[in-house]
Amino acid sequence: MRSARGCARAPRRRMCPWTRSSTSCEPGSPRASCGRSRSNSQTTTPARPPSRPHSARLQPPRREIPAPIQRCATPPWVAPAMRKMRAIGQLALLSTNPARCGDFYEQAFGFNVRASDGDGVDLELGGFELSFRRGERATRDGIQIGFRVETAAEVDAWSQELAQRGFALVAPPSGDRWEGSRSFRVADPDGRQVAIFYDYPK
Repeated sequence: MRSARGCARAPRRRMCPWTRSSTSCEPGSPRASCGRSRSNSQTTTPARPPSRPHSARLQPPRREIPAPIQRCATPPWVAPAMRKMRAIGQLALLSTNPARCGDFYEQAFGFNVRASDGDGVDLELGGFELSFRRGERATRDGIQIGFRVETAAEVDAWSQELAQRGFALVAPPSGDRWEGSRSFRVADPDGRQVAIFYDYPK
């Protein structure tokens, strides 16, 4: 075969994919010089899966963030009958001399004696029960009992009344509206501090 200029063009030499040898393949020839069909010598390269962007490969797997816990005044597991509790109704403490403690709370704050024996005494005031049981050591470390009154003037009146009747005040009345409360304290026979306090409305 000749080119347009009249000179013969040499056959193209290619690398046979089967024999890995240099072969001459005439243009338009159905077979190469190695004897393999051209259709068989053309291999198909499998398509590569699309790669993810570099930024996507560096991102950690997403985790679902749980919804915030809904806070409520009463836990949902509390039975309806238990949801009616509004205040503490009873407190029991140890004392080396329950009878003497009973006399103190009866004379100082007007508690009523409900029951008394050699092992303890039960007191009551306004629906609140205060009990003392005999023990080798009194329950007093970190314990403070507080009685709430209706006005700040009642705090001062209580302190004056107890002082006149011979009860020693641990601390005189203190606090004002800016501090949020007013109170004073006395000590019972076991050394526990007892406070009379009033909380100003917020």
